[in-house]
Amino acid sequence: MGGPFERHAHSNIDLKTQTVQIFDTKNKSWYTAYMNSKIFNSENFIFIDSFRFNDFIFYNRERKLTHRIVAYHMRPIYNDMFNQGLADDDYKFRVCNHTLRHTFASHLAINQVPLFEIQKLMNHRSVSMTLRYMKLSEANKVSAVEGIY
Repeated sequence: MGGPFERHAHSNIDLKTQTVQIFDTKNKSWYTAYMNSKIFNSENFIFIDSFRFNDFIFYNRERKLTHRIVAYHMRPIYNDMFNQGLADDDYKFRVCNHTLRHTFASHLAINQVPLFEIQKLMNHRSVSMTLRYMKLSEANKVSAVEGIY
């Protein structure tokens, strides 16, 4: 049996490459999500190193980690941290996984990651979908123009 840094046949996490395999139900394909190296600092690694052979963060019978499974398990955390006091049908202000995808795309754009790289990281089939996710504040637009000269 391999050590904690090897990818196992039924594992979604590869600690050696710091990646997670996620099944995209819309595109019916697997894609690679990358973990930020900061989660591997000594404080956080205690949690990560506690995983055993074939452990899963989120489990389902098909062993496919999908956005829907992650959303199901994360909803109580989002509700506790961000959504207290909101009506159940207040989808405009409710934080969910989708909120984080928009934030992720926007922060990549703000940090000058090229559009096509953002598209790949988001697992979008088209650039037009990626453009819908990226939102830049007015301050970022002004800063971009000011940075030209």
